[in-house]
Amino acid sequence: MPRRTMLAAPIALALLAACERPPANPWPPEVVDNFMRGCRDRTADAQCRCALERLQQRFTLEEFSRMERELAGGTVPKPLADAVSGCAEG
Repeated sequence: MPRRTMLAAPIALALLAACERPPANPWPPEVVDNFMRGCRDRTADAQCRCALERLQQRFTLEEFSRMERELAGGTVPKPLADAVSGCAEG
């Protein structure tokens, strides 16, 4: 195996691991599952995963729960909308 190939594999794995950082605010699995199920009813899986990742990086479960109650009342909280903006684009 050429030396260049031997070096490329560990570098690629390190970059991949860096991209998949754990959420700053991990939510319980049942909350994640409920979010993904509800989101997939309205949009593509990739957009839902993007939104989930961004939300868990930015909001604690308590903060998200408060915004979820606002959503149920018909209001989209600006911090929530800002957090997921761009997910629909790519």
